[in-house]
Amino acid sequence: MTCPGVPETDLQRRRFFTSTAGGLGLPALASLLQQDGLLADESHLPLMHFAPKAKNCIYLFMEGGPSQMDLCDPKPRLNELDGQPMPDSLLKEIKFAFIQKESAR
Repeated sequence: MTCPGVPETDLQRRRFFTSTAGGLGLPALASLLQQDGLLADESHLPLMHFAPKAKNCIYLFMEGGPSQMDLCDPKPRLNELDGQPMPDSLLKEIKFAFIQKESAR
């Protein structure tokens, strides 16, 4: 029986164990296969023909960005309006905050 406003903890617990089972089981399986010598041989893989420049990588996952439809959809009107000031009707009653050098200290 479900009660409105009460989270279904059994369903959440079941989903948690389902999603983490593969995450915990696959490294264990790879370790067992490596001990038995059943993993694929990596000696036939081609080597890189150049030395990598990057030593580290920072991966940023940011929610709330524009969707892929907005980024990849052509917008010819945007090119026409490029460099023109925004109309006052869009800017009235909107407050903007700017960080100044003095307030950053």
